[in-house]
Amino acid sequence: MTVKFNVIQRGNPSNQEAPKKFYPSIESSGRKTMRQLAGRISEISTVSSVDTMAVLEALLTIIPQELADGNIVELGDFGNFCNSQQ
Repeated sequence: MTVKFNVIQRGNPSNQEAPKKFYPSIESSGRKTMRQLAGRISEISTVSSVDTMAVLEALLTIIPQELADGNIVELGDFGNFCNSQQ
């Protein structure tokens, strides 16, 4: 998988006299809506896009609640999420 990026020159905000450095900045290839994702999931599974949307909506409802309760939400290879505000 190719990742597109631009090279951006940035200064140090805490030291304006410091030499500027170059950093990669990932370039987006576009946007996908939840409905589009549900359609893709339904194409590769036996679950309809409507059922997939229901599960995604439930997931997006439950995750903030679990984070607010102080739990770490583990989503496999996608990553682990925690509420760093606590």
